[in-house]
Amino acid sequence: MGSERLGEYLKRERELRGISLEEISEGTKISKRLLTYMEMGKWDELPGDVFARGFLKSYAEFIGIAPEEILLRFEEELSSFQEEEGESNVDVSNSRNKRKNLLITLLILVVLAILGYLTYETFLQNKPSLLKEKKKTQSRHLSSNETAPRISKDLSENGESHKE
Repeated sequence: MGSERLGEYLKRERELRGISLEEISEGTKISKRLLTYMEMGKWDELPGDVFARGFLKSYAEFIGIAPEEILLRFEEELSSFQEEEGESNVDVSNSRNKRKNLLITLLILVVLAILGYLTYETFLQNKPSLLKEKKKTQSRHLSSNETAPRISKDLSENGESHKE
């Protein structure tokens, strides 16, 4: 029992009592996925150390083990993990924080993509109006130069050549 990890101990005690994970899940309202993580000792997959302690207490009470013993073993396991890793402070919710940071980054990228798209669409919508203004300017220019073809026609009648 000394070298047995807490998760292994919980699973062994549950199986000895003939209790399924489904029964514990229904009785404690803890998802089966989280119960599996607990039995595997994947404490970083739980929402946080406060939740882990609460889940462990509920689990222990449900299968008939003293919750104080389980919580003490949890603290010892966390302490030994800190020593093994050389860390001064272990945050059980580390992977959740990583997922949260990834989600925030993706959200920012989506917002930037939408802003880029809207800016692009706005530019394209203004471009046709610029073309219309250019055509209007050209048609005004041509209408003001209606006398030009007559002059060149008059010049060609006089025998003078005109190159355009």
